[in-house]
Amino acid sequence: MPRNVKVAIVGSGLSGLTAAWLLARPLKNQDVNFEVHLFEKADSLGMDAASTSLNSSELDKQWRIDVPMRAFQGGYYPQLISMYKTIGVRIRQADFSFSFSQLITPTSSLQRKITTNFIYNGSSGRAGFGKPASFSAQTNKSALSYVPRQLLHWVAFLWTTTKIIICFLMSTYYAAPFLRSSELEDKSFGEWAEDMTPRNFLSRSLGLDVGWQTYVRDVMIPMWSATCTATKDDILNYPAIEFLDLIWLTFGTRHYVLANGVRDVVAELSKDTKNIHLSAPITSISLDPKTPHLASVTCTNQSGKQETFHGFDHVIFATEAKTAASILHDWISKISACAKSPPSIFKQNLVRQAEVLGKFRYRSSVVVNHTDNTLLPDDIQDRRELNMIYYHGHELSFSEKHSQGDPSVCVSSSHTMTTHILPKPEGYPAHLPTVYQTTNPIIPPRRDAILSIARLERAVPTVEARKALRALCEIKDRRWWECPAVARTKLGPLQGAGRVFGRRSPGIWICGSYAFPGIPLLEGCVVSAKNVVVQGILQCEGTELLEEPWVVS
Repeated sequence: MPRNVKVAIVGSGLSGLTAAWLLARPLKNQDVNFEVHLFEKADSLGMDAASTSLNSSELDKQWRIDVPMRAFQGGYYPQLISMYKTIGVRIRQADFSFSFSQLITPTSSLQRKITTNFIYNGSSGRAGFGKPASFSAQTNKSALSYVPRQLLHWVAFLWTTTKIIICFLMSTYYAAPFLRSSELEDKSFGEWAEDMTPRNFLSRSLGLDVGWQTYVRDVMIPMWSATCTATKDDILNYPAIEFLDLIWLTFGTRHYVLANGVRDVVAELSKDTKNIHLSAPITSISLDPKTPHLASVTCTNQSGKQETFHGFDHVIFATEAKTAASILHDWISKISACAKSPPSIFKQNLVRQAEVLGKFRYRSSVVVNHTDNTLLPDDIQDRRELNMIYYHGHELSFSEKHSQGDPSVCVSSSHTMTTHILPKPEGYPAHLPTVYQTTNPIIPPRRDAILSIARLERAVPTVEARKALRALCEIKDRRWWECPAVARTKLGPLQGAGRVFGRRSPGIWICGSYAFPGIPLLEGCVVSAKNVVVQGILQCEGTELLEEPWVVS
């Protein structure tokens, strides 16, 4: 009979689902059987838990809208794309176009305005750049003045666009891995952007110093704020190396989305997992009272009662860092109060794991699906698939935001508000309203236009957190032309809480978007889960997969 190894996975986001799928793959030797229990606090599996469905008698079938938006770009997501192809999930190309606009608050003489400053037409720059309406002369002037004014606006547009292209090429040059200085590891994005400001005589004569500062303020910060769902200050304190990796790896690549949404991913990754516990938030984890080298997991079941599952050889935390830290702190306090405490090294490793997890800060975000087009640029010609709107100035009061909106859906105006014009599904009647998905509204949609609201949280790395991450994930080897985000990685010394070294204690493993040397995105979920299973649990149990789970092309 094969030896039964029980594994508890806490959280069913992409990292938890990937770990469960990997543990169900065929093994080279058949003397081990993995019994996986997947615990999820929501009433559906986590990767799809925040998504929403639109039903209408006029639609042929239900319209499922992914929340949050699940886009990914070639170059930065090699493991994710390879895994999707392996499990048979279809992806499609989606070369998004972008508009960058500034919110101008109302005054006694002016109405609220959303004015576009820069338009990127997508296809990795192949589609060129659009001319915002703000660079066009008004037609209500006399014909004699209109032509020269229009010419001046074209000159201004071309010069502004040229400076943006120059600044982009500068940032790409600085992002080259083989040109980076060793000091970059300790720099925040704000420090790097200040250091890179061109200050020689020629640059100042051409206005490139001011152009660079404007590019950082009005293009880079809004883009990263939207990507990371973080505030301006969060972005300025972000490790600079994370953004440089993204710039370099995605240069000239395409954007992709799932052809049929995340439900396909959830279905494929979970189909071989038999023990799925929904509406089962973990209340505590402790050592098994009968078998102290194993773990017991206690959760609240669907009836609201406490239920404990015993005998786990391994526990994988695939949750937010702060959730895992809270559970570990509770466990540590129980160990301290227990007379029959386990070996001190195990407790020390739990303490150190909790300390590392505590380095990661989180930022709440709001995703609203609605039908209010007033959250888009004022001029229809400026609107693109993704519309980023930022605000320079004091924190907005509710009266400055919208008199008819719901203030509870708004976040701090130091965020970038991003509105995605959702593509209509096949058969969608033309008379039905366009649906928009706005992430982090700084001005709210009308109450009667709101279709759904989701509140999420996202890890926000800092330089300090990036250094602490090495205890969970390290760079194994990296060639001179490679970025850290695509280098081969290995588990850090705290993974497993000592189990990998043969100690008689349950293996405690950490995976998730943040447990990876890069921006906390889907790629980190996949890589960290693969490392935990392949390099951690399988190695501890003396087995390995029959074949590579997926091959990066």
